[in-house]
Amino acid sequence: MAETLAELIHEGKDITEHLTDSERDRFDSCESIIHKGLSTFMEVGRALADINNNRLYREAYPGYTFEKYCKEAWDLSRGYAYQQIGGYETVTLLTSKMSAIADILETPSEEIPDQQEEKCTDCGFREALTNKTKGVKIPGEPGKCTRPEGLCEKHSQPADSPGRTEIILPINEAQTRPLTKLKNPDDQVKAWGIVLEKLNQDPKAKLTAALINKAVKEVQGSVVKKKTQEVRKAVETTALVTTMFKKQYQVLLDIVVEEQNNGWTSMKKTEVIKHLDGLIKIIKSED
Repeated sequence: MAETLAELIHEGKDITEHLTDSERDRFDSCESIIHKGLSTFMEVGRALADINNNRLYREAYPGYTFEKYCKEAWDLSRGYAYQQIGGYETVTLLTSKMSAIADILETPSEEIPDQQEEKCTDCGFREALTNKTKGVKIPGEPGKCTRPEGLCEKHSQPADSPGRTEIILPINEAQTRPLTKLKNPDDQVKAWGIVLEKLNQDPKAKLTAALINKAVKEVQGSVVKKKTQEVRKAVETTALVTTMFKKQYQVLLDIVVEEQNNGWTSMKKTEVIKHLDGLIKIIKSED
């Protein structure tokens, strides 16, 4: 350990990459402040949810709606307030499903070699996968090792040895936002499981809103595919429409699904919906 830059240079270390003891302490202190600030989204979301669900504003702000209260009392827009509540509810859901996620992702304990009985969670070099400090994934253990010399002998093992997924949660509201697009709680859990799998498979992967959004799109794709199959089967099996209708409906369904898979690059989604609504209105007008 070096207390000054001069000592770092004397030890032959590159001062553009290594920190002095005081710099390391300052870095840890700054990150602690940032982490505390980011984590308050849970407290804010919980408070807003409680106020909204129980109309706790009704005495101090008689006649107000929740949206009007947020704007008047805190200058918060409707969208921002509900984003905070959504973030809180999403993390609460994931927390309640932690055991289910672990059952899916973690290697059964009987398959983990005996040497894995020794843990390194108390080691000063052990950090969470989301920590920005450089390091390597610890085989068979949660987190990564930031030891300059690399993994110690106690925890070094062949790369193909079974590992253990670290179950982590979103650290800010922005990371929960993509998950709220999935209205089914089970789909949110499924998407988070995909995120954890990607983090576990690639030690260099970082927990970002972009990574979560990608997992959400993957789940959305599977949900749309399932719904499409259900609709296709329902039309094929019904005896209440003609064969011609079935064929044309399937053609239209294929066009919509293909465009959806391509991200609506050839047609405008709202325009398609508008014209389909027009067709429905024509059909209903006969009633």
